[in-house]
Amino acid sequence: MNESKKTTFQILALYIISTTIFLGIIFGTWYFGEINALKIRSFREADKLSKQIIQVVAKRGKYARYINTLEGQRAVLQAISLDSEHRIMAFDKEGKLIYSSMKIDPRKIPQERGIFIVDDHIVLNSYGRPDFLTHPEEANSKHRHKRPDEAFRIVIDGGDIRDLLWDLRLKVWGLFGCMSLMMAIVGVFLVRLSLRPMNQKIEELDCFIKDTTHEINTPLSILQMSVERIKLDQIPQEEAKKLRHIQIASRTIENIYHSLVYTSFGRLEKRIEELDMQEVVQERLEFLSCLFEQKQISIITNLSSAWIMADRKALVLVIDNLLSNAYKYTPKGGEVQIILGEEEDGMFCMIKDNGYGIKDSDLEKIFDRYRRFDRSGGGFGLGLNIVQKICKECGIRLEVKSWHKKGSEFSLHWQKEQNTASKSQKLL
Repeated sequence: MNESKKTTFQILALYIISTTIFLGIIFGTWYFGEINALKIRSFREADKLSKQIIQVVAKRGKYARYINTLEGQRAVLQAISLDSEHRIMAFDKEGKLIYSSMKIDPRKIPQERGIFIVDDHIVLNSYGRPDFLTHPEEANSKHRHKRPDEAFRIVIDGGDIRDLLWDLRLKVWGLFGCMSLMMAIVGVFLVRLSLRPMNQKIEELDCFIKDTTHEINTPLSILQMSVERIKLDQIPQEEAKKLRHIQIASRTIENIYHSLVYTSFGRLEKRIEELDMQEVVQERLEFLSCLFEQKQISIITNLSSAWIMADRKALVLVIDNLLSNAYKYTPKGGEVQIILGEEEDGMFCMIKDNGYGIKDSDLEKIFDRYRRFDRSGGGFGLGLNIVQKICKECGIRLEVKSWHKKGSEFSLHWQKEQNTASKSQKLL
């Protein structure tokens, strides 16, 4: 996924998530508001019915002469249940069940006062006394949801609301889904519309870089060939010095050119072969020697033969960029160490300088494209990004250590088995 698509996806994801949360809050509030309204509508006459039931349970009022026994209480409660068309459940002061015409398990019904939905049935759970009077302390908000002492518990089933709940959920959440989908579609068009000018500029810049890198190849090759053919020992020293500067500049341009080609086109030709890293490093040191000589940077090498299966052009690009960075960020008269050899579990190549180093806070960002922490060194900030990509493609582990104002160390590590496996694939 390129940066443009990644940015588009991030903006769209943020828009959809924030919109979904906002719509969720609105529709959630609507849904629970409808549930509360449904509860209230279901028990508009529950107060009167509860009073009747409590009078029977407490053996008071007009039912007193018929309810001297438990059987009498149950008979009257059954009559009230049938007359009101509500299933009921009644408990005495000790919480013992006296009568129940409900199919719901009493253990599923919460003990607190209130209206609840249990097994798709709407249920009222309340406590009271025969005269429905409460002590002043029970009216306090701290106690109103708790069970009062010496009170009778009455439970009333408001009926099966499965169909009502299904219709409500279908209406609320169906509309929520449609609104979310519509907002997502609108978001896609808005993001594309807002990013279109930026994408056009990126495409124009990309085309410009590709055309430029293509056109610069021929004059750069001619310049390199012309400079190489000049015999410096046959011209005056002053002129030789000027040609030396031209040679340094042309090789710097060539390094930038190869980086731009890789960034714009990738490797046009992938040819995996067995390479001696020692030979590649020595060749690149010789090629870039004029740069290090210009700043009087000492090169200390300890190179042993180390073989690797890789694409030569890609490997050259890695070494060139690491050496170029060491040259840019090492002060005049500094020192660069290059060690190549074998370690416990494979091979390694280390390039270490005693330059400016990198701050700890910047260390994780050095591989970002176009990231530069020192503008004085020149370049586009492509080098380390290219090095990281090529290392991943070639199965090379890249490690970085840096000490601010003391220097940096870049090391490449690859397995011995890589050579054998890659060689086998090549033979097949």
